[in-house]
Amino acid sequence: MNRQFPALRGFAILLVVINHSIVLSLQAITQHNLPRTPLWELNFLLTIKEMGVVAVPIFLFLAGAFMMYAMKDKKIRQNYRLVLPALKNVVFPYIIWSVVFYIFIYFLRAETFSLPGYLKNLIVGYPFNFVPILVFYIIIAPLLAWIIKRVPLITLFAFLVFQLVLVNIKIPGILGFVFPDFFNLLYVPILGLPFALWAVFYPLGMVYIQFSQKYKSILERFIIVIAGISFGLYVLAVLKELGAISFSQAEWLLPLVFILLLPFVDRKKIPFLSFFENLGKRTYGIYLMNLTIITFLSQLAAKFIPWLFQVETIIVMILATLTILISSNLMKWVEHRFSRQIYNFIFG
Repeated sequence: MNRQFPALRGFAILLVVINHSIVLSLQAITQHNLPRTPLWELNFLLTIKEMGVVAVPIFLFLAGAFMMYAMKDKKIRQNYRLVLPALKNVVFPYIIWSVVFYIFIYFLRAETFSLPGYLKNLIVGYPFNFVPILVFYIIIAPLLAWIIKRVPLITLFAFLVFQLVLVNIKIPGILGFVFPDFFNLLYVPILGLPFALWAVFYPLGMVYIQFSQKYKSILERFIIVIAGISFGLYVLAVLKELGAISFSQAEWLLPLVFILLLPFVDRKKIPFLSFFENLGKRTYGIYLMNLTIITFLSQLAAKFIPWLFQVETIIVMILATLTILISSNLMKWVEHRFSRQIYNFIFG
């Protein structure tokens, strides 16, 4: 297992927190009728926010890599024994923090649902849309690992084509043509959008771990080209986000290219390595808590200290910093105060 992966996972969760801090603080400005952020600063923040499109692909790639690492030398029956513990560590914390979020938005916005509505929210992943696809992949991981060991390239190609098809169904014509209506049957409930965005990344992580040497030997000769294309797509995605161009494909293509660079990141050259590695140990818990914390803090600030929003960048930095500190320290406290089983039950 590559030693840089925990730090990369920490980097990904930081991107998520910054992304949500930008989006929710801008929402607070609108909701409380505060002075608008200057255009230059807004564009700067949207440029930073766009980096967040690679966060979930990183999570899924690393999740697939770690699962394949655990299953690598085992038979399919042995691998199925890993599924239930993995599901428990994902599903129970997800339910707990979803309930916390629903209670919070009830008191904040009087937002309520019927009992079937709450159940539907949990199933579809509101507000944590990354969880349903992760649960799906955990369930099929033993079978997927067995297939990948035999036909890795065909498997990856199949998931990539499936993702392309779903993207073209979700955004008709993004590939330059429109599918007939019967293709809509492929856009399955619950998983349709997550698959359209992220279908290939978990299998790619599994393929990488199974064939890491071959993977790296093939791609390392193109590493400069891959890095250059990634940067170019990021620039195009930013320009699209700023409304300067209408190239919708850039935001979807960027993670597909960027993810190929992860195995080549040199752990020793990662800045603030220990910080990112510590975050990487607590990624899932921070992911589940960050929306509630950021929403609460941004609304509190907008109501009682609105002058902070005069410089939007400062409020984003404060929100992101406090969210990381609150969530990680809460997790540390539970870890030291209670058993590991309780910690896993709450935070995964």
